[in-house]
Amino acid sequence: MVAGKDVCLRRLARGGRAREVRFNRFLGNAKVTTARLIESWSEGTAAAAEGRHVLAIQDTSEINFATTAERRRGLGETAKGNTRGVLLHPMLAVDAESGSCLGLLSGQVWTRKGTPQRLARPAGPVGQGIAALDHHGAGGQAAACQGRHGDGAR
Repeated sequence: MVAGKDVCLRRLARGGRAREVRFNRFLGNAKVTTARLIESWSEGTAAAAEGRHVLAIQDTSEINFATTAERRRGLGETAKGNTRGVLLHPMLAVDAESGSCLGLLSGQVWTRKGTPQRLARPAGPVGQGIAALDHHGAGGQAAACQGRHGDGAR
C-alpha cells in the first residue's frame, strides 16, 4: 500500500486476481490485527532516533468513506455531514535539528460513537499546545507536539 500509493486492493493487484486474493487473505488473517500493524510502525524508528533530539508530532485525521447504510461495516459518524469513517491518530518522529522524518512511533485508529461536535480553536499562542516530554529510551531527547484535538477526547 505504501509502495503502490493506494489502499484499493483491486488497483494494488494491477489486474491480477491471484494477487488481489493474496492481499485479502493476508488482511483477513486473524493474526493481522490493527494493533499489530500499528505496533510495526515503530520497529525501525527507534534505531533512527538513537542519540538525536526528536520531536514526537501527533494529530488526528478523519478518514471518510462514501458508503450506504448496508455497507458501513462498523464505520463511525464523521464531522463531514452524511459520511462515515474512522479517526487516525499517528505519532511521527522528526529530527529536531535537521527536520528530517525518522518514521512513525505509534498510533490509534477508532470510530466515533454518536454525532461529533465541532471543537472551537483554542485561544492563545501555538506554544500552549506543545508539551515537553522526558524521553530516555531512545538514547536522546524528545519533545511532544500535538494538534488542537490532542486532548484525547473521543
